Amino acid sequence: MKKSFLSTILLTIGICLIVIGIMTASLLIEKKEETNDTLSEQEASEYIDKITKAMIDGTSKKELSKLLYLSEEEMIDSDIMSGKDMYLRQIPSKDILKGEDISLYQETADILADNLERKIQKNLEYNIEGIADGGNYWGVLVSYRSYYYHAYLRDLSMIESYLVSLAGYHTDATGTEVTDGYQLASYKARIKAAQILDSHLDDYVNTEEINKTYVNFNNKKAENSKDSFNSYMMNIVGYAYQFQGNISSYDDVSKYILEIDTNNPLAILTI
Repeated sequence: MKKSFLSTILLTIGICLIVIGIMTASLLIEKKEETNDTLSEQEASEYIDKITKAMIDGTSKKELSKLLYLSEEEMIDSDIMSGKDMYLRQIPSKDILKGEDISLYQETADILADNLERKIQKNLEYNIEGIADGGNYWGVLVSYRSYYYHAYLRDLSMIESYLVSLAGYHTDATGTEVTDGYQLASYKARIKAAQILDSHLDDYVNTEEINKTYVNFNNKKAENSKDSFNSYMMNIVGYAYQFQGNISSYDDVSKYILEIDTNNPLAILTI
């Protein structure tokens, strides 16, 4: 009996030691993973390089959203400046197209997107001026000069809106009644507007404005910093520049559209 009792005690102690060992190992692994997620000063600098090149040199919306730690739904489609998901390359859904052939618009959009993309890539200059150690965060100071892409978008939108109205499509006073026909017309108008602005791309080359912004890595981790990354993307896109476009009214639009087929205002020229 004594031997059996002693064996039971030893078995119980052994099981407890095994459980404690497993728990300790798990905690050590979690702690190691947590430590590995923390970026060094050099890694923070390299991460800025990585997301900047992804924005400018072209990557998918999915990959860019992962780098920025944003969901795809959180990203603004028009802010995608390069790659296969660039704004000018985005097309309406099949539900909106309803079988309509838009191949001419797509082919034209690809050419126009390439032209715009080259301007954007050539114009970018950025430099990491320094990295501040805030204890629980890295503050990366970036100076940049980028293409006036947001100004281009604003002018593009004004021309697009003008063309859509010429085609007879209108939203209600609050802009909420948007039909499939309206969205398809908007797409066609966007590509026609891009074709009109194609000869004005140099107007959006930034030769003067250099801005600075901080990109913060909260807890020194990329995964905790999506708001700061999103703000940085908006800076590169051009939201913070003084120059925000040349077109502020439909009167300005008329200076860009010298001739138009009023019977088919959304028709594009074959390139």
